This record gives sequence, structure tokens and C-alpha cells, in this order.
Amino acid sequence: MSFLSPLTIETIDHYATENNIEEAAQLLDFIAESSDDSINIPDEYGHFNYIALDLLSKNQGSVTCKTCNKTYQPDQLEPTIVGHGKSPFSINSKEKGGNAY
Repeated sequence: MSFLSPLTIETIDHYATENNIEEAAQLLDFIAESSDDSINIPDEYGHFNYIALDLLSKNQGSVTCKTCNKTYQPDQLEPTIVGHGKSPFSINSKEKGGNAY
């Protein structure tokens, strides 16, 4: 996922201050300490998944498919209800026409 706007920082800050989510505050520190133009968020920041979904719902960012490597804009995505331990960030390559491993 790619998020290139100041809205990303504002949204993370909102989660840290308004929602009192400690992980969001730690994520802000992590981003501030990085000097790279592109920052990969480590898996240990699991709450970022919710922030990413929030940003996508605000038509911010883009998503790259791990199977076909195609990048999609938020308006090209369809919301999907997930549950039972499934994540909106995982994909079933069989359903997408790819090879199942």
C-alpha cells in the first residue's frame, strides 16, 4: 500500500490522540525517524491495517496486488466483508485466477 499525502500523518495522529492508541503514537515516531521516501511498515504495527482501510475509505493511497503486481486506486476496489480470522490484506489467488501454492 502506498500513501503519499499529509492526510496519512493526520490520520495516524488522530488515532494516537483522539482514540488514544499507543501503537499509532509509536508508528508516528517510527515514520519520523525514517529518512526514506518510501517507508515499509513492519508487521508489528498491526493496527496500521485499520488505519490503511480508513485512508482507503477516504480515497487516499493505492494498493498493489501481491499476485499480479498491479496497482489499484481506492475507487477501483470493492469493499469485502471478512471475518473468521481472515484479513482484507490476504488474497486467495485461486479466486483471482492465479496459481494456488
